Amino acid sequence: MYLEERVEQLETLAVDHGRQIETIAKGVADLTVTVNHRFDRIDDRFDQIDKRFSQIDERFSQIDERFVQIDERFDRVEKDISELKSDVSELKAGQARLEQTQQLILTILQERLK
Repeated sequence: MYLEERVEQLETLAVDHGRQIETIAKGVADLTVTVNHRFDRIDDRFDQIDKRFSQIDERFSQIDERFVQIDERFDRVEKDISELKSDVSELKAGQARLEQTQQLILTILQERLK
C-alpha cells in the first residue's frame, strides 16, 4: 500500500509539474510575443530616425550646393568690382589728361590774346 500511495503522490506531483511547465511555457510565449512586438516598435522607430537623418543629409547637400552657387556669385562680383576699379582708374587718368590739355589750351589762348 505504501508503494501505491507513493506512486500516486509522484503522479500528482508530475501533473502539478506539467501544469507549472505549461504555465511557464505560456509565460515565455507571451513574453516572446511582447518582446517581438517591442522590437518591432523599436525597429519602426529606428526606421523613422533613419528617414529623418536621410532628410537632414539631403537638406545639407542642398545647402552645400547653395553655398557653392553663392561662392561662384561672390567670385563674379569680386571680378566685376575689380574691373570697375580698373575702369575708374582709367577714367581718372583720362580726366587728368583732359584737364591738362584743357589747361594747356587755355594757356595758349591767353598768350595769343595778349
